[in-house]
Amino acid sequence: MAWSHTEWNEKIARIRELLEKEQLSGVFITKGVNFTWLTGGRPYVNAAAENACAQIWVDRQKAVLVSNNIEAQRLTEEELTGLPLDEVISLAWHEAQAPTEIAEKLAEGKPWKTDDQLASFATLRWTLNEFEIDRYRALGKDAAKLMEKVAEGLAPGHTEQQIATTLKREGLALGIEAPVCLIAVDERCYLRRHPLPTDKPLEKMAMLVISGLRQGLYLSLTRMVHFGTPAEEVLARHKAVLQVEATMLAATKAGAIAEDVFSITQSAYEKAGFADQWQFHHQGGLAGYQSREYRIQPGNKTAFAANQAFAWNPTIAGVKSEDTVIIGQQGIEILSPCQKYPTLEVTAEGETFIRPNLWVR
Repeated sequence: MAWSHTEWNEKIARIRELLEKEQLSGVFITKGVNFTWLTGGRPYVNAAAENACAQIWVDRQKAVLVSNNIEAQRLTEEELTGLPLDEVISLAWHEAQAPTEIAEKLAEGKPWKTDDQLASFATLRWTLNEFEIDRYRALGKDAAKLMEKVAEGLAPGHTEQQIATTLKREGLALGIEAPVCLIAVDERCYLRRHPLPTDKPLEKMAMLVISGLRQGLYLSLTRMVHFGTPAEEVLARHKAVLQVEATMLAATKAGAIAEDVFSITQSAYEKAGFADQWQFHHQGGLAGYQSREYRIQPGNKTAFAANQAFAWNPTIAGVKSEDTVIIGQQGIEILSPCQKYPTLEVTAEGETFIRPNLWVR
């Protein structure tokens, strides 16, 4: 699905502003993530490949698709339909001429870089436009429904692998891929912060985690389910992790500095009675065309901005809370709000947030 001309032109303008700033004649876009950000097209045959199956040259005057002859027609007719490319250069797949040699010719002896060589290129993806925010909202609602449907269908005896398979299958029906799909049941909730699913069967408690991908955007969320009355320790830990998350959400404002939000998070863990738990898992960060564009941590002096998305994932052994939010003009907006899922109101720094509760079945 190609973006509209309006979105394409806006992003081309951002690239040309960067070229002016970096004093470059052009940039050769080689990474799949940047190809999708600019065009909306699927730039792969092997979805696991980091590099795109074709490249796009952008300079001050033109935008050129460079592709081998296997992909050129498919890309222009199915993935980039209607985009105002100035030229398509199709190379025979067996030609010795490398795409970078084409870039050298297009640069006409002037300085240029690939997007991989130009570190600041990634920042072009960070602040989302109105089209991206609309797509994110739609993804968030569908991802929340997906998690609720799977959580509602759980039963003791289901294995982690079976739960993961159901999540992925139901997600694909909504156009949502799950590059990250983590499932833990019972003691694995306590033992593994990144629980790749196993054949272990569910007895009482399950943690469901996905980073759902659609149209280039990643939406991360976690949900907890418990069968039978939870132990007081489980309830206390879940309440504590929600309080930490609420503190992080209250700190998520335009102008906030990443390392300061990290310090606030550390203090929130201590205040909740679990001072050391931040050490065993990262706390999340900027989201968008990567599940995390960067993480909050000591030394990260990046400032947050309006229309940026963040996915926080505080965790205390046994429990976790996670959703993706965006900084709007009136504060943060939770992109994956609960619909059927039981919720709690959690207050931090004078703000109240509706957060997913432990779903007791």
